[in-house]
Amino acid sequence: MKTKSTENCPFCSQECKTIHRYREAPEGEISFPFSSNKEYSRKLKRCQTCGHFISVHDMDLTDLYKGDYVDATYAGGGIESAFRKIISLPPEKSDNLARARNIDSFHKKRLGVNYSSQTALSLLDIGSGLGVFPYQMKKLGWNCVALDPDQRAVAHAKELVGTHAICGDFMPIPISGDFDLISFKFLIVRNSCCI
Repeated sequence: MKTKSTENCPFCSQECKTIHRYREAPEGEISFPFSSNKEYSRKLKRCQTCGHFISVHDMDLTDLYKGDYVDATYAGGGIESAFRKIISLPPEKSDNLARARNIDSFHKKRLGVNYSSQTALSLLDIGSGLGVFPYQMKKLGWNCVALDPDQRAVAHAKELVGTHAICGDFMPIPISGDFDLISFKFLIVRNSCCI
């Protein structure tokens, strides 16, 4: 289902200003089969109130994460190869490790006296993809659940990352339980990508 691109911020509903127009794909951008035969057009907008950046395009992303994404993104060496490359980065070059440590520290400080080192915190990672973030959080003692619409990413999360994993779209799938943290690495709102 294709919807009209939003011109207002999906977070605060305020006006967004166009700051750049792309007439062709930037170097290094992944080309997906569903968009490769169309004329390329994309605008980068910024909310005048909250500062979020929004990429407005005219692509039907309905089935993006049901195969095309994994096929196009990890075609070179596959999910496992990309995962191993990222987790082998030295700590000072790993933004995933730094992010996991910061989040872990923030939650433990926020919980204060209510936190016990014997109590594992829980994470639901929506759109887990490679599973690098749940992998790092698991190493810090968190119980992690990965949710992804691609069965290959789910199998990877179960087998290599060692987390509980669910295959499905986060909107309709019923998920039971409480989580201390729910993370979205990438959010698609209609035909706009919020980064």
